[in-house]
Amino acid sequence: MDSSFLSDYVGEIELAKRLGIGLRTLRQWRQEGVSPPITRLGRKLYFKIESVEAWLKSRERPMPRPRDRRRTSPAD
Repeated sequence: MDSSFLSDYVGEIELAKRLGIGLRTLRQWRQEGVSPPITRLGRKLYFKIESVEAWLKSRERPMPRPRDRRRTSPAD
């Protein structure tokens, strides 16, 4: 297979490195059904970079507002 076909894909190890997570975590996410979509070729798994970017965007959440850290003193 010509490797240019895979130029838009990364393997498990490369994706884990790019995301800054362990390979074990990525595999666990896959088993739980929360990882980016995969493409399987034989025993090898590939992740389309475009799909990973869409997956990351879908996980974006607004930052929670900070709680009011002031404490009120107990009533005497």
